Amino acid sequence: MVNYLPSSRTTPITVTSLDVGTTMTIDAPASVPQGQPFLISGQLKRVDTGASLAGELITLSYNGTPLGSTTTRLIGETIKYEAQVQIDAVGTHTLTAGFAGSTRPGLSMSPSSASRGVGVGLILSQEIVTLIAAAIGGALVLVSR
Repeated sequence: MVNYLPSSRTTPITVTSLDVGTTMTIDAPASVPQGQPFLISGQLKRVDTGASLAGELITLSYNGTPLGSTTTRLIGETIKYEAQVQIDAVGTHTLTAGFAGSTRPGLSMSPSSASRGVGVGLILSQEIVTLIAAAIGGALVLVSR
């Protein structure tokens, strides 16, 4: 009869993470009315394969002022991010979508961001437009006398 004795051996293993670059796009209107909601959208992709990444947190801001955050997800037939935002400050602003990076088992994705300009224009209410027109009309009547 043969008797086997228990034995064991430990060997250290090193688990490495694949570092993958990412790239982002951002789409938004070139100009919007003050205080009116508009849509920002875009994609987050792996640089090595070009594959879109789902389930990743995207932060949105203008000139460094936070607009909120959203997650990349399947919208229609495309994996992308999308959010409705609003800017109350009149002027030309820089919209930024940012991805802080993330880590999954065996995979580390680098941060990336995308920016674009948007002009926010003043909306004049009908009452203000009527008052301005009346003031100009009254001034023209006085000048023509």
